[in-house]
Order: sequence, then structure tokens, then C-alpha cells
Amino acid sequence: MHNYYVEERHNMLQDDLIGDKRLVGTKQVLRALTDGRLTAVYIAEDADAALKKRIADACIDAGVTVIKAPSMSELGIACGISVGAACAAVLYNGDNMSKIN
Repeated sequence: MHNYYVEERHNMLQDDLIGDKRLVGTKQVLRALTDGRLTAVYIAEDADAALKKRIADACIDAGVTVIKAPSMSELGIACGISVGAACAAVLYNGDNMSKIN
């Protein structure tokens, strides 16, 4: 399988994924990618392979950084929700003029 991750973060920055600065869930993330509203997308390593590819391909097309999250459970916790998440994204804001590297 193609390695589309630019980075792996075992210690995810919860500041990136809490509150109004993030989106959680495939539908919301894919919609925001087409609108150009994201700086980075976290994809859980244990998410469905076809889903990971679909999200990663959309990120590549949009020029958005893809970051590997260790698991759906850990990604959900980092987002402050009580269930797992296949993906989550950091919303673009005026203070962050560049992509996360």
C-alpha cells in the first residue's frame, strides 16, 4: 500500500484537535477538503483501508498534510469525544498562514 502519511504523531497535539479548530468524521472532513478549509488531516491507522485511501487521496488533491494517528480510539480521545474517529482535521484559520509540517 502507498505510504501517504507525511508524519506520524504518537503524542498528538490535543490543542490542534479541540474545540472550534477541528472537524471530526469522514463526511465533514471530505466536505471541508473540497472547500479548502483545512491545514492538516489525521487518519487513524486502524481505519478501513478503502476509507483511508479515499481520505488521503482527497488530501493529496487538496494539498493538505496527512498525519498518521495511532488508532481510532486515540484519535477520538484527542478530539475530546467518547467514540473512535477514523479521521479528524485541523481547520485553517487566519493565524495559521502555512500548512502544518
